[in-house]
Amino acid sequence: MVNYKLFILIFFLFTNCVNAQNPTEVIESYVLQENVNKNLSFKIISNKNFLKILIKDYYQLIFEEDIIDEDLENYLIVKNEFDLENPILLNSKKYKFLINHHTKQNNRIQFSKVLFSKNNNYAIFYEEEKCKGLCGGGNLILMEFKDNNWRYKSTLYAWIG
Repeated sequence: MVNYKLFILIFFLFTNCVNAQNPTEVIESYVLQENVNKNLSFKIISNKNFLKILIKDYYQLIFEEDIIDEDLENYLIVKNEFDLENPILLNSKKYKFLINHHTKQNNRIQFSKVLFSKNNNYAIFYEEEKCKGLCGGGNLILMEFKDNNWRYKSTLYAWIG
């Protein structure tokens, strides 16, 4: 009986750790929750320092604006929960989405690699929409792992072209 309980505990811990560190699951959860129904690219934005640069820009922007409570809460999460000096980013170049969207190499919506917090309770990634002419935009997204699911928490900053 004790071995059975131990097995269940180990299985539960293992599945939660695996689910919490799945970058594709983080992106898919965001796409489904935020109704991103445009064409998704499975090609990952490739610059390995990209998120680190964006997050440092976010730090600078947050103090140039008037901080409201939600912004301060998100800032403290990013500042305290993520290790930007030693980011752990998976070394893949493409996402293999399971959701039913049109995914091609050069579609309009593209995502960065996902950066997980030290405790795997949060994730940050960048979303970019490319198009011809004076349009497009990007968002730095914060997700939270809550109730065994990834949930959209906030857009840390956004730009529109």
